[in-house]
Amino acid sequence: MNFCEPVFAHARQQPQQLALQLPQMRGRRQHALQQIRFGDLLTRVGALQTGLLQQGYVRGDRVIIVLRPCIELYALTLALLGLGMVPVFIDAGMPRALIQAAIQASGARALISHRRILWLTCWWSSLRPLDRFCLEGSGPGFRPLKQLQRIAGPVRSADMGAEDFGLITFTSGSTGKPKGANRTHGSLIAQHQAIRHHWPDEPGDIDMPCFPVLVLHNLCCGMTTAMPPLDLARPAQGDGRAALEAIRDMRVTRLSGAPAWMENVARAALKAPKKARFLRDIVIGGAAVSETRQELFRRAFPFARIRIVYGSTEAEPVSDIELDQALAAAEQDGYLVGPPAPGCELALVNPALPLDNEQAVEAARVEPGQCGEILVRGAHVLKGYVDNPEADRENKIACADGLVWHRTGDTGWLDAQGRLWLAGRVKDRIHTGAGSFDVFPFEIVIERRPEVHRAALVQQDNAIAVFLVLEQKLTPQLLNALQHVMTSMQINTLQLHITRALPMDRRHNSKIDRPALRQRLARGQQPHRILTTETTCPDNI
Repeated sequence: MNFCEPVFAHARQQPQQLALQLPQMRGRRQHALQQIRFGDLLTRVGALQTGLLQQGYVRGDRVIIVLRPCIELYALTLALLGLGMVPVFIDAGMPRALIQAAIQASGARALISHRRILWLTCWWSSLRPLDRFCLEGSGPGFRPLKQLQRIAGPVRSADMGAEDFGLITFTSGSTGKPKGANRTHGSLIAQHQAIRHHWPDEPGDIDMPCFPVLVLHNLCCGMTTAMPPLDLARPAQGDGRAALEAIRDMRVTRLSGAPAWMENVARAALKAPKKARFLRDIVIGGAAVSETRQELFRRAFPFARIRIVYGSTEAEPVSDIELDQALAAAEQDGYLVGPPAPGCELALVNPALPLDNEQAVEAARVEPGQCGEILVRGAHVLKGYVDNPEADRENKIACADGLVWHRTGDTGWLDAQGRLWLAGRVKDRIHTGAGSFDVFPFEIVIERRPEVHRAALVQQDNAIAVFLVLEQKLTPQLLNALQHVMTSMQINTLQLHITRALPMDRRHNSKIDRPALRQRLARGQQPHRILTTETTCPDNI
C-alpha cells in the first residue's frame, strides 16, 4: 500500500481538473493566487522525486517541512510519501523552545522552509546537522529548493507496509515535551476512508477547508480544493467577507473550519444580499460550538446541511451531529456531538482509576449516563507517538487485536440514544470537598444569561474562579444565577473576574486557553468580587 496511490491514479485519469487553488497571504491580505491541475501536480511530484533521489535521500529519511499552504508544500508531501520518505510537520504556533525540542526529537535529515524562518533559526545548534532548503532561494547555511526540482521523471509509489511511517505531526504535549503523532500509511488510508464514509463527496464538488491536512484527503478523492484567503496562524482574525467572495467565485460546495473562523464567514453571509445556495455541506470542528454560534450558523446558511464534528489529530472522526439536532437538544448542560462514527468504538471510564491495559479499561467503565473520560479505538485511531514512550504510556492502551484505546483527555457521557455529550477536559475538572465536577455544565448555564458573552470556570490550587466577558453590565440577577450554579456544584467560594476577552488556543483560536487563566490566578490577579453561597446579592451594583 501507499497513501499516495489514489492521488496519482486520479491525476492520471483527470489531468486537466483543477487540483488546488491556494491564496498567498501577507498577514490578512491576499497578494497572489496559485492554481495547479492534477496532471501538472503529478509532473511536479515526479520532478521532486528525481531531485530527492539524486541528492541521495533514501526510503525512511525524515524531512521537516515548515511552509505556508502552497503548491510546493503539497507536491513535496506527495513526493516524499511516494518514495517512502517521511514528511514531518511542526506546529509553528508552539513556543520557540518547543519547536527546537521538536526538531531535535524528529530525527530528520533535512528542513525545508521559508527564508524568514531559516534566517531566524540559522543559529540554532539543533539545525546544524540538517540539510536546509529555502523556497525563495539561497542564504547562509541553506540552499534553494530548486536544487530538488529536476527534470520530471516517472512518479514513484513505493510499496509500504501498514505500520510504516507516513506523516509525523508535532504538537505540544501536556508535559511540555512535543508529541509527534505517528500517521502510518495504514492509518492515513484508514482515516481517509473514515472521513469519506462520514462525509461523502459528489462529482464536481469543490471543497474549502480551513484545515490544511484535509487537502490530502481531498486529493485522494480527486476533488478540487480551494483554500480560504486566511492567515492560518490567526484564523479568528480572518476576513469573512473575503472568504465569502472566494466561495462565490469558485462556487464552493463544501466548507469546513473551526468555530471562530466560521463565525466570521457566517456574519459576512448574514450581511450579503444573496445566499450561496450552491454551498451544500458545512462541517464545523476543532472546538465545542456554543448554542449562540449554532443559532448564528443556521441563520447564515439556511440552505446548507451543517454538521458539528468531534475528533482529534489522533482520531478523526469520532462522532458528528446535525446542527438542527444539536439545537433541538440545547437545553441540556453539555455539548451534543452525536453518535460514534462508523468504525469508532467508545469507552467512558473513571479517569481516577488505573488504565494500564484493556482489562483495566473494562473495569473502569462508568454506568450508562454517567460522565467519564472518553476513550476511542478503531482502525483510523493512531496507535502511538514517534520515539516518545512517555506519551504512549500516558495516552495509549494496547489491545490484543492490535488496536489501541486512545485517551482523548475529554470528558462526557452517552445518552439513552447512544449519542455522545461533551462535558469538559479531565485536567480542567473542578475539585471540591464534595467531589469532582466538569466545567461545561457551569459555563453553559451562565452563558445562557443575556448579560454574558463568554464564561470560563478554572481552578488554581484551592482557588476556584469564573472569568466573564459581558454583553451588558453586571446585574444582581446574574450574581444570583452564579450563586445558584455554585450551590448545585457545591462550590462554597467563587472568585468573579470580569475581562474584556478570554485567551484562546493558538491553533484554532476557538478553545479557551485555561492554562493562561490559571497563570493569572497564580500571579495573584485580584477578582472583581468574591461570591459565596451564603452572601446576599445587593439590589444595585
